[in-house]
Amino acid sequence: MCAARGEGLILIVVLTSLRASISTPVCCAPDQWEGRLYVDFFVFPYAIHTYGMADFAYDFINSRTVINATLVGESPFADPKKKQYSALYLEDYKNYYEYELENGVHCEITKLDVNMTKQCVQGDDNLLFSGIVGEHIITNTYNITLGKSNPNIRATIERGSCVPVHLYVKHKVDMSTVDVYNVTPDIKDTKIFDIPPQCKHASPKYRRTMESMHIFKLKIRETLQQVLFGGRKE
Repeated sequence: MCAARGEGLILIVVLTSLRASISTPVCCAPDQWEGRLYVDFFVFPYAIHTYGMADFAYDFINSRTVINATLVGESPFADPKKKQYSALYLEDYKNYYEYELENGVHCEITKLDVNMTKQCVQGDDNLLFSGIVGEHIITNTYNITLGKSNPNIRATIERGSCVPVHLYVKHKVDMSTVDVYNVTPDIKDTKIFDIPPQCKHASPKYRRTMESMHIFKLKIRETLQQVLFGGRKE
């Protein structure tokens, strides 16, 4: 199921920007943090639903991010059977490579065409409302517009730390949500950024952006890079 396979990369692109802009930042996230994500993605025309959990780490100091996800994909039209798979996404922005390991077996290396920028909320983002999560986490929710491709991103961040709490992204034919849990500062174990052995002998390639099997993955990847990692084209 191409959308299920692609869903992992909606993860890599809503978690990299809270946005790069020339305006004055309201706040910026820590240079290093890690946490756990719940992602839910739905494509309307085909009723393709993908969801699951992922461990996530953001390392701006060394220009890298990693997502280790276990996802489930299903569709009453494309394939009524639930399919579970694991996916590891390692983004190396310093060398412009992305490593994607599926089910611990197949590795694909592709060239990145974006840079990693500081994860900030900018002054020109529209503050919608404020609230409280749990007993003490004060949040602000912003509406972010990132050009024609991502017209409506609603990002809820923790006030002060600027760490994402909830993300909602809606396109014409699909929508996705990302919830962020158990956030801690710094990186406990840098080995999570080691290149998987299965990727050591894989040959890098340039991904063709209009290739049909990557369409859903690319939407996800672009959204997460722009909103969570600060990834953007210069």
